[in-house]
Amino acid sequence: MTAFGKNVQDFQIGDDVFFRPELESEGTYADEIVVPANIVAPMPSGLSYAEAALLPLVRLTVWQRHWWR
Repeated sequence: MTAFGKNVQDFQIGDDVFFRPELESEGTYADEIVVPANIVAPMPSGLSYAEAALLPLVRLTVWQRHWWR
């Protein structure tokens, strides 16, 4: 994380975080992106950035499988 808004209290600059941006309104090819703090989570220790990047998609897939039965 390189910056955050004045009301964000759960993160510090330099924290490793992950999230799934709203793909309908936000591009993901940028080097940096602004997202709401409520969709950001701390990156679990011991994971690579590539592994952490998979977590939001895994969560979405599990949620979809649960509700689309």
